[in-house]
Amino acid sequence: IRPSVSPIPTKTWHVHVVNNLSNNQTLFLHCKSKDDDLGEHKLTTGTESNWKFKENFFQTTLSVFWNEDFFQFRCRYKDCIWTAKDEGIYLKNIPEGRDELWQKWKQPPCN
Repeated sequence: IRPSVSPIPTKTWHVHVVNNLSNNQTLFLHCKSKDDDLGEHKLTTGTESNWKFKENFFQTTLSVFWNEDFFQFRCRYKDCIWTAKDEGIYLKNIPEGRDELWQKWKQPPCN
């Protein structure tokens, strides 16, 4: 039996990753799931990479951490803007219009 396409609409998510590191540092980015691999990207300072995808019917596409209300609210349920800064990775709180530190670097960026 093949699963049919769901008549229930699913959300389209837009993901943006911005390199705001100082001293012309390159940000290396690799995004993949069990089904897709978007490949490795090198972002120079001041550039960004973005992509979009749809949640699957069972809403398990984002099961790593998107089930948390933290992300749902800040991303306005569709747009997530991640920014790399010297202190760490920030997530844009869209309703409040500000970046919030999500994860400090485990090792400081090279200057």
